[in-house]
Amino acid sequence: MFKSLLIWKKILASPSEGFRDVNENTKVFVPIVFILILALVAVSFVVPITTSKVYLDKSISLQLAKMKAKGMNISMEQARRGAESGVTRTITIVSAYAGSIIVYLVTFYVGAFVLWLLVKIFRGGEISYKLLFRIVVFSAIVTVVGGVVSGLIVYFSDWKGAVASATNVMELGDAVKTNLSIAAFFNRTALGKFPFYLIDYFTNIFNILYFVLVYYGLVAAGKIRSNRALGIVITFGIVSAVPGLVSLFFV
Repeated sequence: MFKSLLIWKKILASPSEGFRDVNENTKVFVPIVFILILALVAVSFVVPITTSKVYLDKSISLQLAKMKAKGMNISMEQARRGAESGVTRTITIVSAYAGSIIVYLVTFYVGAFVLWLLVKIFRGGEISYKLLFRIVVFSAIVTVVGGVVSGLIVYFSDWKGAVASATNVMELGDAVKTNLSIAAFFNRTALGKFPFYLIDYFTNIFNILYFVLVYYGLVAAGKIRSNRALGIVITFGIVSAVPGLVSLFFV
């Protein structure tokens, strides 16, 4: 446990030096558990908001408006009874916590696999999936810290005002998010959801730090030449943005 924390300390102080201590046999169980715990902490700041009466009432009213436009009529009382039931509340809370864990586990395993493919494509040399997995895990610390920071900002902000002013489902989702990027200076509705997402994703300070750490991991731990490592990381960043971009088609 302490060795993992020391590796993280060295990586954050000097990535080029810290990642030299990472190899195929480096233990990652404790780092994974630590990251998942922080992910749950981040969600804990948002769950009280998404299960609050203010948020539920706004969510219901927006959904009813969409349904009414399609010729479906359900009363506010009926919708509220379903949304405020104990079963629905439990499902919402469990889904939020379970979802955060799943997202990070997918990030670890799928992210390492994508990196492995890119290393092959860019001819970065012989680097194992096990090592890439460890590089991804140790780099992910910055993204989960970003999640905690975002959750804290939202929790102590005027989220009730943001929820009340939401005019659509996307704006309601924005009420429980903090854009730690240049996107904070833009309006999603005016800019468009796709440009907004791309600006937010690629200028998010914690995303940038994550890809910087992955780069140093490839160079220092994977012994990949810097120019090829840069190409791999840039491509990795673009590929990593695709799932979120695709999900916007269903919002």
